[in-house]
Amino acid sequence: KQWYQRRVRDKKNDAWKEICTLFNNNLHVSPKTLVQLKAKWDNLKTRAKERKDALSKHLVKTGAEPDTSLLLTANEEKVLEIMMGATDSIKNEFDSDSFKSECASPVIVNVTASTSSSI
Repeated sequence: KQWYQRRVRDKKNDAWKEICTLFNNNLHVSPKTLVQLKAKWDNLKTRAKERKDALSKHLVKTGAEPDTSLLLTANEEKVLEIMMGATDSIKNEFDSDSFKSECASPVIVNVTASTSSSI
């Protein structure tokens, strides 16, 4: 078991080193350390999750109107997509949150109220 954990940790470290190298080879960025990149990734994940949670809470309120300030940015959507890809293999049939997120992701629909004389 320890051998496997060490191997996984080493693979993760190698992947982060490769990401750091690729990032720093880009001419349009100032070089960052591995620690800085990991911290940035953690911050991006945290902010994306917080905004997704805020949007979900807002949408379940009774009579809540869509709040455009809570919409996710393209970057936040990409971060969440990457995070979901990392956890796709982890399924728990007894987790109601997991079931809810798979079946009913929040969707904002622009609904125009209309009145009809036939009602």
